[in-house]
Amino acid sequence: MAPPPAWAESGTRAVWAAFGSYCWKTACVDMLPPAGRPDLPGLRARAGSLVRLHLGFVPRSPIVTIGARRVTATIAGRVVAWRARAGIADVRVKGPGGSASYLVRLR
Repeated sequence: MAPPPAWAESGTRAVWAAFGSYCWKTACVDMLPPAGRPDLPGLRARAGSLVRLHLGFVPRSPIVTIGARRVTATIAGRVVAWRARAGIADVRVKGPGGSASYLVRLR
């Protein structure tokens, strides 16, 4: 069973996030490294603007990386937010069913 889907938005644009690797309830799935995945959704976001990932559960312990660099993230209810910069955003969270990673290519 996969974690609930999530969507990312910045300003007036929004996309469904791709799943990264996860361990959720009864299944663990390893995905290809983000850089090797042509299926990642793209989101245009001005550098420094706020990007929000809307989850289907209240997340704990968010870790957001863009490229190999960790960025500061905040949680407000079911939303993880951070400041945009170009690259692949990898948002790792823990939830009631396990741990999950969500991916979005920021442009």
